[in-house]
Amino acid sequence: AFGKMWVWYYHEYNQDSILSSDISYTSNFQTEWVENHLKLLVPENSYGAELVFFNSNFKAEDFHINNLKNGSLHFSVSDTTRNSISFVIADKNGLDSALTFSLVNKSLEKLTTSLKYKFIDHKSVQINKGIGNIDLEISPDKFKLFQNYPNPFNGETVIKYELPKSGDVKIKIYDLVGKEVFSESYYNQNPGLKKFTWKGKDNRKKAVSSGVYLFQMSTGENIKRMKMILLK
Repeated sequence: AFGKMWVWYYHEYNQDSILSSDISYTSNFQTEWVENHLKLLVPENSYGAELVFFNSNFKAEDFHINNLKNGSLHFSVSDTTRNSISFVIADKNGLDSALTFSLVNKSLEKLTTSLKYKFIDHKSVQINKGIGNIDLEISPDKFKLFQNYPNPFNGETVIKYELPKSGDVKIKIYDLVGKEVFSESYYNQNPGLKKFTWKGKDNRKKAVSSGVYLFQMSTGENIKRMKMILLK
């Protein structure tokens, strides 16, 4: 009941001041992007936390907390008007050393948000509080190839892919009889969400004919393939 009342009060009376432009930023927290999650380190001897994420580049309702233990108290509420989300978390046995959060939108290349936070001990004594910014590159957890768009296409098409770590990337495009028509390589490419544009031309920069083509991408031992349709 207390948690629910806190969330109500926070949104009714404190949101305007939190989201104002004259916030004094006094951040003292650590975050990182690990295995497709935002990881927020928790101070030692924390039994409760109040967290508000705002000024985010993601939708508040798409942001979820993951690793709460059985028996933990947890309340959250999102404000779609201000695009903010608040969490109240407490556990009589103490919080874990880190809290993790996930995003529904997997296409973001970077996570940016502001965070207002407060942590308390088992006697409700404040351990740490402040306001700060989070700005993290989102590294995918595995190699993934997305279907080209548009498909069918006329002129050019875009292929997006995700790299979980730096490495060499080889691209090959074949026609239906297995003949290589195009190839491209990237060496020691950085991890993240990438994109490649094929303009429907072969290695001699000549336009290819309409038809079905096989797109192959490889990095290390990972190989992905998909079909594309070129219509003129």
